[in-house]
Amino acid sequence: MDNITIVVCDDYEVLRKGIVQLLKMQPHFTVVGEATNGEEVVEIALAKKPDLILMDLQMPEMDGIEATRLIREFDPNVRIIVLTISDEDDDLFKAIKNGANGYLLKNVNMEDLFSYLKSAYQGEAAFSKGLAEKVLKEFALMSKELEYSSENKYQLSIREKEILELVAQGNTNKVIADELHISPHTVKKHLQNTLSKLQVSNRSEAAVKAIQEGIVRGKPSDQ
Repeated sequence: MDNITIVVCDDYEVLRKGIVQLLKMQPHFTVVGEATNGEEVVEIALAKKPDLILMDLQMPEMDGIEATRLIREFDPNVRIIVLTISDEDDDLFKAIKNGANGYLLKNVNMEDLFSYLKSAYQGEAAFSKGLAEKVLKEFALMSKELEYSSENKYQLSIREKEILELVAQGNTNKVIADELHISPHTVKKHLQNTLSKLQVSNRSEAAVKAIQEGIVRGKPSDQ
């Protein structure tokens, strides 16, 4: 394996120094910098251009998510692996969306950490147990939302589409209200917005157009 240059960023000195010393004892790793906050790691990354950055999240001056975003702007190739105590979904998804290549929890043992870092250098994603599944589920959901958005040329909301589906099946506003647990007035307001977006004058025309264009399934209502 090639020599892997790495920067370690963590404001907790004892942990940072411990990781650095252990990395120095490992073959294939060369520590080229240490940082105590996001601002420092951005400066070091610019100057040293390491292969890997081990990035803490919760730090003073600038957090790890913002530092990851800034580093990713000027270096698309560096592999950034988050090492944090936070297993919150929000932190995980923000880190990945801002360019992190992996997300490890600080309870990882050192042998596994070095293995994850080597895998990350070779282009693989590095996630603590259970986190990879969370990421896959999140991005699968995002993919579905993007697919819905691209197919939804009339920009109907999910609620508007639900109501239109029930209209196309021949239901009255009261039945739709009961089905969706909303008031008939709310149904009427949504339906007015839908007619405007579809550029039709009544619910029957809306139902026919929706079925013809594959927006919903059902049969046009005669109401």
